Amino acid sequence: MRYIINLLFVAIIASSGAFLFSADVKAQSCTVIIEVETIPESSTEFPFTVTGAQTEEFTLEPFQGKKFGLSLNEAITVTQGAVDGWVLRDIDCESENDFDDGIILSLVNSSVTLTCDEPEGFAVCTFINSKTEAIPTISQWGAIALVLGLGAVGFIVIRSRKVTA
Repeated sequence: MRYIINLLFVAIIASSGAFLFSADVKAQSCTVIIEVETIPESSTEFPFTVTGAQTEEFTLEPFQGKKFGLSLNEAITVTQGAVDGWVLRDIDCESENDFDDGIILSLVNSSVTLTCDEPEGFAVCTFINSKTEAIPTISQWGAIALVLGLGAVGFIVIRSRKVTA
């Protein structure tokens, strides 16, 4: 009987130690939230790829967010894919604590790399997109008409100078 009581006591201590250990591991993680903002407001979906220990692809609409948990010293790279009619203008990453957020950031073109540097680090990264303006272009026929018109004006100007001379 004493053996069973000792065994139960050891099992309770071991399980509580495992519980404390798992809570400690959870405390030593960082949280990253990815968001999208559009100018002007839109409901366009933007594709993203997250690479790190695993690769994940997802889409976000404005005013939506995707949450990621990082272990201590773990890094992920978040890249926004291209969307016709939209251009990525900026990536704005902020934290609750402006002095020490616990996450190291590195911005490169259309992606951001986030590394969990300290326990309980937190950051929100917003990908800001704006609508591209359509640039009017001259068609081939328009260009031919423009050249012929300028040639005719030039011919008339040269001919009128010869007559007056």
